[in-house]
Amino acid sequence: MSAPAPVFTRTGGAALRSATCSVLAASVDCSISASGPLLGVPAPMTFTLAATANNVGMAMRKFDTTVSMTGIDPAGRGVSALMASDGSARVTLSGSMPITGGNLIADLLCALLGLACYQMSISMPITLLADHPVLNSADPVTGWFMRNEWYRVLYYAAAQTTTPASLPTAPACTAGTNCVTVSNLTPLPNNNKRAILILTGRSINGTARPSGTLANYLEFGNAAGSFERQPVSTVIDAALKKPFNDRIVVVDIN
Repeated sequence: MSAPAPVFTRTGGAALRSATCSVLAASVDCSISASGPLLGVPAPMTFTLAATANNVGMAMRKFDTTVSMTGIDPAGRGVSALMASDGSARVTLSGSMPITGGNLIADLLCALLGLACYQMSISMPITLLADHPVLNSADPVTGWFMRNEWYRVLYYAAAQTTTPASLPTAPACTAGTNCVTVSNLTPLPNNNKRAILILTGRSINGTARPSGTLANYLEFGNAAGSFERQPVSTVIDAALKKPFNDRIVVVDIN
């Protein structure tokens, strides 16, 4: 099923005559026709522009309204989004576009009506959904994560009912039923986790990395989806679940 088309809506200011929007690879671009008094320049047109971005729920994104946007006043921008169960998000940008003499066009109908007509172009770039700072190796606080390539040894698990797949139902899980459970994790309860991270240690089974086998990174139940915490150890004793060097980090709980 194709994504809904972009929708431009005037909310105030200069009168809207027409709006045509198209989805490009890196932006949503709109051509706007407006009208105002024949004498003087009309007030800026305020508007909302809604468009759908795919796979937002599968990425780490944040809004950045400071990015360059053709034809849109940098001041007073706002943005919101509504996530869908397929991971897409309907993003709505609110803002205003200045209307200047440079946009004035000749239009017979406008002349007959005693109006001045203007043609503007605006662009909402995909960079409005910027990478989270943790993905920026130059970030002064979290840049170490990318610089040291921790993403190569970091895995996550989330209760399915806390992911976009559960929408429009509010994200939630029930302890002992469909939350993530981590054996031997304290303090109790250990069956009410919404999301966890598993950080792998160095290779302790003698295999080279990178590897396509999860068990070459994670030990015992962690490699099979039965998550567990064990004492970090280099002793070889499978009966005692050793060696083991996974670290569990709880991201969210009920």
